[in-house]
Amino acid sequence: MANSVGIPPKTSHALIAMQVGGRENVGFIPEDYRNYLQSKRTREMKMGDTGGVLKYLQNMQFEDPNFFYAIQVDEDDLITNIFWSDAKMRADYANFGDVVSFDTTYRKNGEGRPIAFFVDVNHHKQTVIFGAALLYDETTLTFEWLFGTFARAMFGEKPKAILTGQDAAMAKALASRWLETHHRLCIWHIYENAANHLSGLFAEFKSFASDFSKCIYEFEEEEIFLREWNEMLDNMIFRIMNV
Repeated sequence: MANSVGIPPKTSHALIAMQVGGRENVGFIPEDYRNYLQSKRTREMKMGDTGGVLKYLQNMQFEDPNFFYAIQVDEDDLITNIFWSDAKMRADYANFGDVVSFDTTYRKNGEGRPIAFFVDVNHHKQTVIFGAALLYDETTLTFEWLFGTFARAMFGEKPKAILTGQDAAMAKALASRWLETHHRLCIWHIYENAANHLSGLFAEFKSFASDFSKCIYEFEEEEIFLREWNEMLDNMIFRIMNV
């Protein structure tokens, strides 16, 4: 019952000891209880999504020794995060992994857990996946584990640059784990964030939405971008003042 309400094994053992007059009167040690729970969870896992994923990963590694996967567990041996990368993904990373896009927008599965992908494009401009992860949450600690695990899967080779969304926990983890990697924001995330904050202007002034999109996606040269951007702002100010 203690486990079902989230009480850790060590705490459960201490509570039982208090009830029976001391640890010497308890018929088991915390490690016994932990081992029991681990065995129980393993049996329960076989019936759930996590068990299916684990079985798949184990079978893949049995069939292909170059298949890599890693699992992170918490202090109670509960699985929190899973990462995997098959032989083709690792080979693609060796060839095209100088720049990586990291995306968690595919989330979430039925249990609300984020699904993350490391992706980029190959020489045919086709999307290639370097690795995937099923995460417990999107905290700095989770991302630190994930980025460290990804580098380990790729034989210690980190990308020269990574594109991500505007996430503070992600940025902090990258600064901690991939010091040499240049961190840049994905242009799609920049546009979506702006569209959310400027939704009123986009709805009222259709031409502004078009001009904004053009500035974000079409102009690669800094001089041209700044010229068009300033012109867009001037036009917007004029329209607002004359409404």
